[in-house]
Amino acid sequence: MIRSVKSGRGFRPRGHALSYKSEPVPGGAGVAEDEPFIRALLAAPDDRTARLVYADWLDDRSDPRAEYLRLSARLTELPLGSDERQTARERMLTLQHEFPSWWLAVVGYRAVPQASDRERIAKAASVLGRLVERTVNGRTVMTEAAAVSGLTGAGAVLESWSSWNNDDIEYCFQLNDRDGREASCELQIYDPDFPCGPEFLEWYGDTALLIYRGVRHGLYACRLGFDGAAAHRELALGYSPWVINGRELGIRRSHGDHIYRLSVPDLAELHPLSLVQAVARGLLPPS
Repeated sequence: MIRSVKSGRGFRPRGHALSYKSEPVPGGAGVAEDEPFIRALLAAPDDRTARLVYADWLDDRSDPRAEYLRLSARLTELPLGSDERQTARERMLTLQHEFPSWWLAVVGYRAVPQASDRERIAKAASVLGRLVERTVNGRTVMTEAAAVSGLTGAGAVLESWSSWNNDDIEYCFQLNDRDGREASCELQIYDPDFPCGPEFLEWYGDTALLIYRGVRHGLYACRLGFDGAAAHRELALGYSPWVINGRELGIRRSHGDHIYRLSVPDLAELHPLSLVQAVARGLLPPS
């Protein structure tokens, strides 16, 4: 099984502190100008007025993210299941490919399980001043997933530490930022036949959320912030598809006729949905 071995500020299992370079925001306005609007949405993600004020500000700067924000605000007014709502949602899906994932996570978007993206890992590792693969004390250290926040410049890294014959694999989830703040927790998988398979890693303000496969392909999540308190959740036993839409995570457990639902990134349990309700809310995971 998977358990939290240790978590806390400054804990580095057999590792080293991350080193940082500054990262420009991909497209649109700079972080310093954007930050008040982004922080407002982090504090109140359902505040439609805050979205529209931010969209006006982006429009004044000819920033294409304004259209996405206006559509997200419009969705709150449209009836579930309506054709107009579906059209708006499809347009948002098209637009979201143009914007950085850290920004989309703040304002709300649709995310599904992704295979390890080596290009994204390499880019993040470069920004963080890390090697994607290295050897430490005879153990192979591999970066399995990485994400850099365009809001704060903080980095989140999931690393595997393996012995030469792979019979002892440890996984370390680490955060670090340019101000020297650190947090980490270790995930241990005791069955080498079921290594940790990250499917999602993203920043939500000052908190990073990791979703991954573990023992017998079960679904797990870990939320880690700079307070050092890691929240671990066992989401489903066995293979279960999932989807994130906005600030909700929907999971279809095996042999279930409902969608198990949690808030993102808090991982607080919400009332489950019927399959019909899940379709209307965009929370039916792909099969």
